[in-house]
Amino acid sequence: MLSRAMAMATVKLSSSFSTEVSFRVAPLGECRAPSAERRAPPPPPPAPSSRPPLLPSFPPSGAASSAPSRAVDVAASALRSGGLVALPTETVYGVACLAQDSRALRRLYRLKGRDPRKPLALCLPDLALLPRYCKASGVPQALLQDLLPGPVTVVLERSEALNKDLNPFTPLVGIRIPSHWFPRELARACAAPLALTSANVSNKGSTLAVTEFEELWPHLALVVDGGPVGDIHSPECRLGSTVIDLSVPGRFRVIRPGWMAPEGPALPPDIRSALQKAFRTIWDQHHEAWKRTLTACGPLLGSLGNLAQQMLALRKVALDRSPLRDFPDLPERLTDRHRAAAEAVLARLRQEKLLELQKVRDAVGVHVAEVSLLCDKRQDDLGLEGSFQRSSLCPSLADMMEWLLDIEGFYHRTYLEAKLLLLQIRYENLAEMQALPKAWEQVMQHSLQSTVEDALLKVSFFLEEAT
Repeated sequence: MLSRAMAMATVKLSSSFSTEVSFRVAPLGECRAPSAERRAPPPPPPAPSSRPPLLPSFPPSGAASSAPSRAVDVAASALRSGGLVALPTETVYGVACLAQDSRALRRLYRLKGRDPRKPLALCLPDLALLPRYCKASGVPQALLQDLLPGPVTVVLERSEALNKDLNPFTPLVGIRIPSHWFPRELARACAAPLALTSANVSNKGSTLAVTEFEELWPHLALVVDGGPVGDIHSPECRLGSTVIDLSVPGRFRVIRPGWMAPEGPALPPDIRSALQKAFRTIWDQHHEAWKRTLTACGPLLGSLGNLAQQMLALRKVALDRSPLRDFPDLPERLTDRHRAAAEAVLARLRQEKLLELQKVRDAVGVHVAEVSLLCDKRQDDLGLEGSFQRSSLCPSLADMMEWLLDIEGFYHRTYLEAKLLLLQIRYENLAEMQALPKAWEQVMQHSLQSTVEDALLKVSFFLEEAT
């Protein structure tokens, strides 16, 4: 009987979000495909006091005991043998295999009837292993720690260490570190990442209980029954994880809202709109203009350095001992020409380029002032609690205002640094003029530091709502 097979082994585990539930580990080699006849529901699991001796209890926290869990051991053994294992997550039921096992990956695709161009997620036990299988240097660590573990799939660029047969059509990979302990402990026991997909035939609804994917049972090595992982009558509970693309620096976005997608603070619409406009305009217009202007200054400063080097070399030449002694006014004429050229370049830098930088600085200041004034007017409506409310995808109002002020201060400081450097240059001091390109490199390094980029990365998901 199918119900007997499902009740063969029972282990008391803990759900991530509720009280203790019973997990049933069913070796499905003894199961038959469901018949068309209507069958009675399986008997309830044994009471906690009569748990099977081979499968010890887990502590209420869900963490494994000092001796490896029998349930995890059995599942890990099935995976190492190339089998497919159905298991619960905090969102929906999933089917997993070892991600580095190409034959198991092919079986998983056949099981699902899945288009091979549709990617599988990579399940890891913790964030420490993330750099081994994907490239995340452009993602703030604090953001990853906010999102994972949790009901989120983050999309990142894959590394060379990942099996090339896993999603071979794309350079990206979706990373899952569930908040449900069982998949994490299973990946840790296998000492290898898991390929994970939902436990359903492709293009059919996600499943919240093992009885909802019975048609897959004959093809699985093991089913881990954690009971319902959500309200089976709620469509929202079947949405799966929220998928977030973190692969493009500065352009993080939510690809698919999912189960328990974190909601942002309840900001008044006018403040929300003003913040989004300020950050978006700074990133799309002002910061790009700032970088273009600084980059355009480079060749001009290089010209000044070359002119200074030529004049210093000219001063070392004894013209009165050369054939040029017949042109006694030559040094003066050359000096005048070099001076005129240097003054023209300096004028362009001071009048044209500095003005462009000043416009960016002032425009950013206007945006910050507008948002600050609006927040001051709505202070009573916001309240202290509302100003500090945040989620993993949306910073608090207090955080965003602090970052706007940091951005404004950054432009003010860097503009002042560039202005002082350009105004102190005199043609009479050729040594300083010759060193000007190197001095400007320091300004560039300060200007291109991550102050603005970091702030804009932190509000990427908040800005996504505006698009």
